[in-house]
Amino acid sequence: MKTGIITYHNALNAGAVLQAYALQTVLQRLGHRVEFINYYPQRKYTVRSFIAKSPFRMWNNWKDIINGIRYSNKGIFGQLLILGEISYNSESELNEHPPIYDLYIAGSDQIWNAFRTVQKFFFLNFAPKGSRKISFAASLGQCKIPDVLHNEIRELLSDFELISVREKNGVDFIQSLLPEKTIYHIQDPTCMLKATDYFSIAEIPNERNYIASYMLALLDKGQNKIINLIKQRLNRKIINLRNPDTCIRLSNAKNSIVTPRQWLGYMINADFVICSSFHAVMFSLIFHKPFIVIQPQLTMEQGGNARIHSLLEPIGLINRCVYGTHDSENNIIEILQKNIDWETVDSYLQNGTENSLNYLKRIL
Repeated sequence: MKTGIITYHNALNAGAVLQAYALQTVLQRLGHRVEFINYYPQRKYTVRSFIAKSPFRMWNNWKDIINGIRYSNKGIFGQLLILGEISYNSESELNEHPPIYDLYIAGSDQIWNAFRTVQKFFFLNFAPKGSRKISFAASLGQCKIPDVLHNEIRELLSDFELISVREKNGVDFIQSLLPEKTIYHIQDPTCMLKATDYFSIAEIPNERNYIASYMLALLDKGQNKIINLIKQRLNRKIINLRNPDTCIRLSNAKNSIVTPRQWLGYMINADFVICSSFHAVMFSLIFHKPFIVIQPQLTMEQGGNARIHSLLEPIGLINRCVYGTHDSENNIIEILQKNIDWETVDSYLQNGTENSLNYLKRIL
């Protein structure tokens, strides 16, 4: 079966690329021809993209923009993926001349994170009428969907054969919109591959005896204090992994821009992981790396990161999520000293793999 997937395949983000690679690999192993719908809208920068409150931060913004353009032009982040022959630069091009597949999949990652508007192409609205459409572990992010968008989302999903999402609150939300359908809770596709599958594509660094950090959000004083405490207690240097145009810089670390292959290698060799990213948590579990999740204060006020909480709550690791100002030094030390039950983790990931395969087999 010829299958087309739409997701953030072109993001300069290691997690986004690796979730796409995992789904591609699983579908290929099931005997299907797979490619990603090569929708590549032009990046848009505004005046606000180039300015900041301090000259230092503004200089870093400029460097991120330049790196983003440079890495995008090189296409390094997409080398693991099979792309469709036709490249689309606008929604109108996609709607006027849609690619033709036996099956369309709205892939994983935060493609349905509709905070203010709905990106209709991520709901496969361009597919010809009567096409077979499913979603696979699509994410709604924090699932803070304005009421005014509910009817639009309901209509866009009404002709999907099967719908699965990555977070429990996302399941509940879409189920409330479409009570006549069964909405499935499916793990991110990265858990469907084994650690050895990722070893085969990773670029292993020469570095040893370090903490890997992968932070997407700015840190306050309390959160920086946690990082310094972890560094001191573990007596390890920190290698801070960065996407070309995102992720924070740490003053007490080696800041390194990494490709998805390099990102995997650094995660594999790390002694410990500090992160705020869903996929960094997922790969910490896959590679059996002790970790701690540092989340912004605003995330705590919103009830926590729904994506990470959905992953960690079933295996009793939600206490490894900290926020900074509300976490004592003793609490952090206790997390560092507590061993993770990796047998429970492996069993959970295996169950997620089986559920995902059963879901795919329903339609494939």
